This record gives sequence, structure tokens and C-alpha cells, in this order.
Amino acid sequence: HSLGHLPRTTLPRLTELRLHWGQSIDIGPLLDLVDMPRLSTLSLWGHHTTRTPWSELLGFATRCQPPMALLSLVGTGPIDPSFVECLRIWRDLENLTLTEYELDSAFLEALTPKPNEDEDPLVPFLEYLDFEWCTFPDFERFIGLLEARGMRDDVPGNRLEYFRMCTNALTEDEMRRVMACGIECIDVRRY
Repeated sequence: HSLGHLPRTTLPRLTELRLHWGQSIDIGPLLDLVDMPRLSTLSLWGHHTTRTPWSELLGFATRCQPPMALLSLVGTGPIDPSFVECLRIWRDLENLTLTEYELDSAFLEALTPKPNEDEDPLVPFLEYLDFEWCTFPDFERFIGLLEARGMRDDVPGNRLEYFRMCTNALTEDEMRRVMACGIECIDVRRY
């Protein structure tokens, strides 16, 4: 349903928003209707069959440019390429949790700081990263991300202090490689 006939509302003092919704609700139009310029915590938890409102999330990030520090998304399917643009806008993000998404090679590559990169890496202040029940078809790209955010001294940006993951998709060998990537605190659970 379109909510375009409703006026946009500004919530100037709101710093935290957590939305949980069921499978028949599309929250995308809600993100089009609100401006929250001071929002620093956003949690969007959709039922596993709902769509993540990627285009509305990018529109919200572009329009409001809030000082996002913590972002948690629960959904399904692949990460949309527009999400990388959200992370460029929310460059001060410190805490990112993604649950039940497919993390493709392009997304993992974008999140990986490069040695001697001229420009700042994506979310250079990221300290906490949580991939709960996410899948990734390119394990080597995934390990490259963790190593670059962990022990490598030749890449710009902050070092991850904490990485958490719940999965049943990793082999024992892959689990050992994740644990050895040089991040200070790693919590990987296999169920």
C-alpha cells in the first residue's frame, strides 16, 4: 500500500528505533515518511519471508544522514547492492549485525579494507560485526574480510574488536581459519 498521500514527519530527538514486523507488512513506506536526523541506532527485524526495504533504506539514509552507530537487519535473501551506499553514508557505524542474509562476493569485497587505499574504507570505525545465520558463497572472500579487519597492519581503518557468527555452513577446517584471522574476540557457534 502506498502512504505517499501522508505528510513527512520529523522526529528530531529520536535516537533509537527498533521495528519488528510480520510477514504481511511492508515497512518501506514508513521509512519514506519519517525524518530522524539524530538516529544512531536502527534495528529492522522482518519475518523471514518479508522483503527488506533496501531502496527505502537508502532513501532514508540519503535524506536524513543520521549519525548511525548501530545497525541491525534481520531478513532473507541477498544483500542488495544499494546497502553498500547506505554504509558509505553511515561511515561512522561501529556495530553492524546482519541476520539470515546471503553475503555475496561484491558485498564482502566492498566491506574489506584494501592495503594502501587512498580513500577511507567502508565503515572505517567498525568495531563489532555479527553475521548470524548468514551464508556466503565465496569463503575465501569472507576470510579476506576478516583478516583485513583483524590482524593486517597494512590496511586503513579500525580493527574489529569483536566478531560473532552462528552458522551450520562451515566445516571444521573453515572454523579454524575464522578463529585464526586475528580479531581480538571471536565467537563462532556451530549448530
